[in-house]
Amino acid sequence: ALTSRQRRWLRKQRGGREGGRAASRACFAHLRAPFGGVGGVGVGGIISEEERQRARLLLAEHVRTCSTLVGLHADEPTEAIVDTALRLNKSFAVVPCCVFHHLWPSRRTADGREVKTTPQLVRYLCEKDPSIRCATLPFQGRNQVVFRHAQPRAQA
Repeated sequence: ALTSRQRRWLRKQRGGREGGRAASRACFAHLRAPFGGVGGVGVGGIISEEERQRARLLLAEHVRTCSTLVGLHADEPTEAIVDTALRLNKSFAVVPCCVFHHLWPSRRTADGREVKTTPQLVRYLCEKDPSIRCATLPFQGRNQVVFRHAQPRAQA
């Protein structure tokens, strides 16, 4: 939910009460296609190859133009979200849940341990880059968020 201050700012940006509501809806996009990173965008379902390719291009464009990638209970794509954000210098936040060790048996923490538990997955993701942080969210269950605030890259 937006604060009253945020709603006022949005109304100024888009002109009027209805413009503010439209602007708040346009601030984010919930992408329901399976995500495998920019190079491995996957789109499931029974659709034609043309529709599948169109969906891949749309998803890739959203990822390239967004400011932040978020994965809450993202299951298999958790690491792909982190890797894509790092590669494209994007901010991200993921709440890792399921480890799926059988899908990635080669994952190892910096000290060589296999990644088999959620705490190990959190550590493994945090070890990918020194700018990655971890925090505990104020609720029960899987509540460790791994995140990064991207810094603008220096212009050459």
